[in-house]
Amino acid sequence: MEYQGNYNYCCGGGGGAMPMGGEMKKHRLKSGKMKAEQIRNTGAKIVFVPCHNCIDQIRDLSKEYDLGIKALHFKEAITELMEIPDEMIPKNDES
Repeated sequence: MEYQGNYNYCCGGGGGAMPMGGEMKKHRLKSGKMKAEQIRNTGAKIVFVPCHNCIDQIRDLSKEYDLGIKALHFKEAITELMEIPDEMIPKNDES
């Protein structure tokens, strides 16, 4: 993304803003417009998001600004790709 690290834009969903509904949602989505444009400008179709508040906000921004992306939390991606060796899978103990 352009403007990364210390100069990256906030998605607008942190600081307790996500659980607030009603009128606050309108303001939250408006404050995230810059992040939505930043995402759009990457051309990415999948966006990895580390924060639980941000994942919900990025998904809302995708709908609001028609970004056409899939927002994934890191743990979702890891889980989808993880292969567990047979010897590490618990056996059913029916005794």
